[in-house]
Amino acid sequence: MIDSNEDWKEKLLKNFQNWLEEIEEFPEEYEFEQESPDLMSFYKELVALRQELSLRTRSEQRSSNEAIEIQKKLDESLSASSSDLASALSEVKAQIPEAQEKAENTILLELIDLREALAESFRQFKSKKLTGIFVSKKNHLLLQQEQEKFSLLLKRTDDILRRFEVRSVVTIGDKFDSLKMRVVSTEKDSSLPSGTVSKIFRQGFVKRNKILITAEVEVVSKIS
Repeated sequence: MIDSNEDWKEKLLKNFQNWLEEIEEFPEEYEFEQESPDLMSFYKELVALRQELSLRTRSEQRSSNEAIEIQKKLDESLSASSSDLASALSEVKAQIPEAQEKAENTILLELIDLREALAESFRQFKSKKLTGIFVSKKNHLLLQQEQEKFSLLLKRTDDILRRFEVRSVVTIGDKFDSLKMRVVSTEKDSSLPSGTVSKIFRQGFVKRNKILITAEVEVVSKIS
């Protein structure tokens, strides 16, 4: 049951009276400490904060500038490297035809030597004739077949040289050409004009008008 207004007031008053009777000393007065705002400290903290922000901004700006400088140097280095690479590649491309030409000429010189040795063997073999009463028709036929094989092999070699635009430079009766020939000996013959090639010791060859091998020849000299 709820007390009436008078009852609770009386009850509260009685309780307060009992509390006063129990207190032996008067309680000390409690004072709340109320500090006034320290504007100077606040200003110092604000200045310190601005300085810290300024330092961080400058540091970040410096880092950004360093990054830009590094990027610039990298770009310059890459540009120089690309230029060097392009130059080297251009040089290599320019050297490829020359290298191919040298390799091709080396092989052709070997083929020419082989061709000349084959031609000499063929001349000697062709000059041989079988004689005697014991030589059969079969032996003559075998000799003829071997000569034909030599001739065919020599022809194929000449075909290969022609495909590379290689040709011989001199035949007997030609006029001596100092650009393509070298005089090994001379012959005095009134029936031939002076300077005429009378004998070929070694055939010369050119490739697209470029000398591969200089011919070694004998020429006719004037009769004194």
